[in-house]
Amino acid sequence: MAVTQTQNKLWSAVAFWILTTLLYFLLNLLLIALLAPNLTIRILLVFGLTILYAISTLVLGRRIWLQAQASNRELQLNITERQSSEQKLQQELAERARTAQALRHRNAELAALNETTLDLLNRFGAKDLLETIVARAATLMNTAHGFLYVTNPAQPTLTLRVGIGRFAEYLGLALAPGQALAGTVWQTGKPLVLADYATWVEHMAGFEWVHAIVCIPLCTNSNIVGVIGLAHLDPERNFDAEALALLERFGHLASLALENAALYAQTQQELQERKLAEQKMQETFAEVERAQTKARAILDAATDIMLLVSPEHKILAVNQSFCDQFFGHNPRDTVGHQFSDYATEIEQTFADPVGLRKLVSDTVDDQAKFFQQIIAQRTPKPRELQLSSSPVHTRTNEYLGRLFVFHDVTREREVDRMKTEFVSMVSHELRTPLTSIKGYIDLLQAGEVGEVSEEQREFLDIIKTNADRLVELINDLLDLSRIEAGRIELKRKAVDLDRLIHQVTHSLKPLMTAKQQHLTLNLDPAMPPVWGDADRVTQILTNFVSNAYKYTPAGGTLTIATRTLFNKVLVDVQDTGIGLSADEQKQLFTKFFRAKNRATQEVSGTGLGLAITRSLVEMHGGEITVTSAPGQGSTFSFTLPIAQQAPAAEAAVLPPQPAQPGKRVLVVDDEPDIANLIRRYLERAGYQVILAHNGHDALQIAQTEQPDLVTLDIVLADTDGFTVLEWLKNNSRTKSIPVVLLSIMADEKEGQLMGAVDYLTKPVNEQVLLQHVARALAKDRPRTILVVDDDADNRQLVTEFLTRAGYQVLTARDGAEALQIAQEKQPGLALMDIRMPGIDGITALHELRTRIETRAMPIVMMTGFPAMLEDNRAEMGQLNAPITLSKPFTADQLAAAIGAALKRGETP
Repeated sequence: MAVTQTQNKLWSAVAFWILTTLLYFLLNLLLIALLAPNLTIRILLVFGLTILYAISTLVLGRRIWLQAQASNRELQLNITERQSSEQKLQQELAERARTAQALRHRNAELAALNETTLDLLNRFGAKDLLETIVARAATLMNTAHGFLYVTNPAQPTLTLRVGIGRFAEYLGLALAPGQALAGTVWQTGKPLVLADYATWVEHMAGFEWVHAIVCIPLCTNSNIVGVIGLAHLDPERNFDAEALALLERFGHLASLALENAALYAQTQQELQERKLAEQKMQETFAEVERAQTKARAILDAATDIMLLVSPEHKILAVNQSFCDQFFGHNPRDTVGHQFSDYATEIEQTFADPVGLRKLVSDTVDDQAKFFQQIIAQRTPKPRELQLSSSPVHTRTNEYLGRLFVFHDVTREREVDRMKTEFVSMVSHELRTPLTSIKGYIDLLQAGEVGEVSEEQREFLDIIKTNADRLVELINDLLDLSRIEAGRIELKRKAVDLDRLIHQVTHSLKPLMTAKQQHLTLNLDPAMPPVWGDADRVTQILTNFVSNAYKYTPAGGTLTIATRTLFNKVLVDVQDTGIGLSADEQKQLFTKFFRAKNRATQEVSGTGLGLAITRSLVEMHGGEITVTSAPGQGSTFSFTLPIAQQAPAAEAAVLPPQPAQPGKRVLVVDDEPDIANLIRRYLERAGYQVILAHNGHDALQIAQTEQPDLVTLDIVLADTDGFTVLEWLKNNSRTKSIPVVLLSIMADEKEGQLMGAVDYLTKPVNEQVLLQHVARALAKDRPRTILVVDDDADNRQLVTEFLTRAGYQVLTARDGAEALQIAQEKQPGLALMDIRMPGIDGITALHELRTRIETRAMPIVMMTGFPAMLEDNRAEMGQLNAPITLSKPFTADQLAAAIGAALKRGETP
């Protein structure tokens, strides 16, 4: 509009100029014609008008020029503004077109997603839902090719459940994690888009027809349950970021649909189950009522006393016997109370009420342990009760509390005590005559009362063999009785099992040779030492090997094999004997059981050996098994735990000590026949013998006669041998006399602690008796022990132990003082601490072993630091000090250490 105005102004100026020019010529004509009388005036007028016209023309021309310039500038500005406006308008139109297109696309997507959401959320069939998900995704991505893999709960695989387009022919295809595109998405949990699948390094052969492909995981409850993918086969088509975002949004909807379907299926199942449960509940309600009534009646009819206590110490249930025999209340009134509410009744009823309350309090929270314990009831009548306790859980493993069952075992305990006393009495009464029988048979066979004919010798051999069988039977009965009473204590140490096997087989080798049996040893050359009692392990091996020998016919084969299994050693004893049936194997370890077949009955035995053997194996922490079949032999296997340390060096076997004729021996035994038998043995060796048949006579004779040695029976008529031993050791006139204990069941530990130098078990063998007596008499030098410890309390304690046992004790505070006392006094044995100020125990041990006077002195090393024993064990073994004690130790442990020194022939 501005340009038009400028042009109009220009044309107006031009028109004004034209009009002025015409007016100029018209005025000239009029002035010349009318006003100018002469030519000069006319010329002047014309000249004046011409100048005026020229000035006017110049002014008007300048104005026209200026207006033309302004018009041109406005025109250029207007053209520029129009072009800019047109360009902005075109941009706005293009942006509006794009926005309109995106809006139409977004509206289409939202409409499709909304339709898809409604469709998916209203579908609950698994297969129909999966097909719908793939179909809807393909529609959104504008493709005809897609797939859906579903995870397999039973194994880590993906399975193609739905496929459309080209993928429909691959239904059932399984992928492992990380395999192909779907497996990779499953493994990583992240979407993946490929512009050209064939060029992907992990692509699966046979799918090169796929061009662009997008794949996303489907998740429910943070778990990937499937993988969905869509593909373009046309190289010209591809998936962009917007398509991936749309597919991810769809994936979330699909995941919700899958989760909704699963919840719907679970809800339907739960509803169905609830309906069935309600029906069953209605059907069983009356039955439950009847069952509860029956259960209450059964509990009330039980003679055992029952108490159920919750973890909160609340009484949940009791039976009628509990109230009748303990508290006198009604069961319904008792239930719901705290156990502590009946403290007064417990105090009146039980001999140890505090222990019972503590037992219940300490165990009600234990949800696993089962235990039994004997408790004593005081009122209304004294009796012994076996209290058994076990945790109570529901079928859903809910812990209700602990059930305490009180069973009256007064009669059983009395019978058990009677049985133990009977076994001890029978064993003693049988061993006493057997001692005489075996001893006098030995004297007869030795020709003590004259020459014996071959026939007489044969009869005596038969008598001796049967006497040995009786001793074996008695030993089995004693072992069984002690095992049942829990009185067998294992003396555990590191044991060389290979050596024990060779010892056992060597002792039985003559019997095997007589039956022409072949023995094979397949022993592990790298077998570690086992942790056990060497004597009891020998008993186990002897039982198995002797059974294999007995029940294997002549010419058979016996095989002993060992191998290491983790922390145990397995031993197999195999034979080619008669074998056992399955029924016989079930009863094999039952007491007094023997297989009922002719071959077995021909072999003598008590039927106790395997029962005792199994108990010994289990006491060691091992297991015992048997594999057998009739006519095919048997294999008995057992395990023993591996020791964590090397076995101690074996003590050197000392030659038998020669008899010392003229030495006087006091024999104390209440059985005259046995006393006379021992007297004959000793007198044949040149000893002088004094007899005493009770403890008081023994003490009096020992005081007056001052014998060189006392053999003391533990079982005496007026008192026991340990009491007599204590009398002897506490008497200044008799405490230095060495004592050898004789008994059916000698207590080695107690005897050593009280000062006995040795012990023997009846029946007594003549040669064994003479060896022990000679060895004891050879050691009648002063019984002096040097105790070296920097701790005054430890020195005083050990001195008290040793003094009570009849030893003379020297003490030293450190290694330097110990070396000086050992050089001057030359004690018979030293107990020396390892860790001491100045010269420590190891340094002192080195020095003692370099001196002639103390080189052979037995030394027991002590320390309160077990690690020091292990660190120095090899060095101490090389210095002939393998016996050690760990502080703190008991009197029994001290006696055992001294006893180990005694067995090494190093008695102080």
